[in-house]
Amino acid sequence: HVFEHMLFKGTGRRGVGEIAATVEAAGGNINAFTSFDVTAYFVTMASRDTAVGIDVLADALQHSSFDPGELAREAEVVIEEIRRSNDSPGRVLSQAVFEAAYAAHPYRLPVIGTEQSVRSFTREGLVDFYHSWYVPNNMTFIAVGDFEPAVALEQIKKSFANAKPRADLAHPRTPE
Repeated sequence: HVFEHMLFKGTGRRGVGEIAATVEAAGGNINAFTSFDVTAYFVTMASRDTAVGIDVLADALQHSSFDPGELAREAEVVIEEIRRSNDSPGRVLSQAVFEAAYAAHPYRLPVIGTEQSVRSFTREGLVDFYHSWYVPNNMTFIAVGDFEPAVALEQIKKSFANAKPRADLAHPRTPE
């Protein structure tokens, strides 16, 4: 969940706030969500600005800076989200159901993490995770709408041309 926050907090090309500002200046919006098996980053905008959306997403997915100050601030934001979740009877019940249903599998853990886990993150550990898992053969880029598919595909290929896949992408899960 921390990645969901950090990937919008600046890259080598765009400072803090510029990722959202670039999309919003083109009349679009940018957002993300995290689930058990996926973190999705998405841009919604007019098809005439497809190139802007692809460029912004490709930049964020590959070149996030993980600024230490921003990371500290966003960790506190996530911890506050965790605390709010703990005050929501529906979320507490949902978490209890997952903890009861899964004794060993990671689905028993809250997607957002715990205050303890978030506080244990280091910038180096997050950057290592980012470079290990945010690789082309662990991503799916989906584009939907009234745009030129061949043009968009060419831009996506060009935007990820220097990204290196990983051959050892095992996703081990403890069997139940």
